[in-house]
Amino acid sequence: KIQKKEIEIDAICSDYKQTVYMKTYWPLFKNINPFTLAVSAVVRNEKGDFLIGKREISMNNYPNYYELVGSGNLTCKHSPEIQLTIELKEECNIKTKDIKNIEFIGLVIDNKANIVDLCYEVLVAGCKLPKKTAEYDKLQFVANKTLANIQKSEAFVPTTMSLLSLYL
Repeated sequence: KIQKKEIEIDAICSDYKQTVYMKTYWPLFKNINPFTLAVSAVVRNEKGDFLIGKREISMNNYPNYYELVGSGNLTCKHSPEIQLTIELKEECNIKTKDIKNIEFIGLVIDNKANIVDLCYEVLVAGCKLPKKTAEYDKLQFVANKTLANIQKSEAFVPTTMSLLSLYL
């Protein structure tokens, strides 16, 4: 069972290029490191299967790793929920009409990549996935047991590992 808590975050929102610049030139003696604020999803279909994808080898962070699909940098233009729907459309052709529910789960911090993810559970129905996209070499819905078997032999993005610990 997932325990829900309300949170409040004080943060400066900037575009991606500025964040990369800040990470490169931020004075380390302040003991403050800038981070990228992002959104991530645990997408499940009506059977309860998880949407996973194997990241393309050309990706900057975690190439060739598996992850729960539906993630991206949070922009100043949209709420996290709207940004997540944009990412789902862009990454795997899930349309707004296919999304039945979006619910906040919590925060996951990736210290290696300096990313803080606002994480959501997304229920979808009736969507048709492409087999391959610009970001993913492979997209598929998988059952719990199948996902557990894939986890034994493949590398997964740290955020995905944290989120899956809530379910498996």
